[in-house]
Amino acid sequence: ALSAALVTSACTVNPEAPEVTVTEPVFVAKFICDDADSALKSLGTLTKVGDVILTANHVISNCTEVPPASVFKSEDLAILVPGKMHNCRAPRVGEKVLFTGYPGSEPDGTTRRKLSQVVLEESLGRVIVNEIPFLFVLGIKGTIEIVSNHTRAEASFIRGGYSGGAVVSADTGEFLGIISTGSLKKSRMTFIPANIICQRMESLL
Repeated sequence: ALSAALVTSACTVNPEAPEVTVTEPVFVAKFICDDADSALKSLGTLTKVGDVILTANHVISNCTEVPPASVFKSEDLAILVPGKMHNCRAPRVGEKVLFTGYPGSEPDGTTRRKLSQVVLEESLGRVIVNEIPFLFVLGIKGTIEIVSNHTRAEASFIRGGYSGGAVVSADTGEFLGIISTGSLKKSRMTFIPANIICQRMESLL
């Protein structure tokens, strides 16, 4: 079974900069599905940018009931609802960014919460490398996978469940991408940048 509520879980990002005009409003929602490989449920995050709905492909790919989506495996991108996007610039190295998502564990990474009790979190980070050509990541089933065109950022609290969540500029509120991978011990994460998402979106429209 799938569970997502874009309206009831919605949280407009960057409330600290109301004077900034954001071209596309950004919302996030908790996404829960039955895991195809276990009796457990899997947690992730959906991001809605204007009329577009996105997430990381690994959030939905192992669900018992996979929702319809246009998938770009090399970027770990799943586009559930395509549409025209306006915020398509690449993140800038050094730029402060705000991450939003639904964490499936405590900040130390050791305690699994009940999924029904997981609440939306926001945390700050900083872009350190833009558009890494490719990198190796540990897949859900323990396999080594290659993803491309990701942006790396410092992020102290990114952990399981944040995947698919929104990344926005902490200064302007612009949508900059969606979260893909994280590393709690190294305080690093990568996200799929908006300019790459827009390029993939154009192939669908």
